[in-house]
Amino acid sequence: MKRIARAALAVALLAGVAAPAEATQFWVPKNNVSFPCIYGEIDSVTFHLDKVADNFRRGTVDLVVGGSPDNAKVSLAKAYNVTTSSTAWEFTINPYGPQCGNPEAGNYQFRVTHIGGGTVRVDWSQCGDEGIAWGQCFGPAGP
Repeated sequence: MKRIARAALAVALLAGVAAPAEATQFWVPKNNVSFPCIYGEIDSVTFHLDKVADNFRRGTVDLVVGGSPDNAKVSLAKAYNVTTSSTAWEFTINPYGPQCGNPEAGNYQFRVTHIGGGTVRVDWSQCGDEGIAWGQCFGPAGP
């Protein structure tokens, strides 16, 4: 009788313990590392992004465009995994835009793709009247 009671208690305890949900991994560039760019208008970019939520980052980017340094406050939001190795983000220059992309509709303007060995490729394209520089840059994946 005690064995049955113990078994029933063990089953009840196990039934009440849910396995933790696996968090979705979104690909992001690593912070504070200069990403050389080999394609487009951008020579290099360095990201300084804080995680606000799993699918939302906010911070600054330091750009070198045509040999001239520049920086901007930015937000990456509405992360959408296009594949298991590629995340598209809505990209906004703060505080007043432009806001680029609708990742789920395939209108991404900022995409981070893991290409192996902990390296990511960051692609973004021009958007809006502001003429955001476009490029393809390579560097390490972030957390």
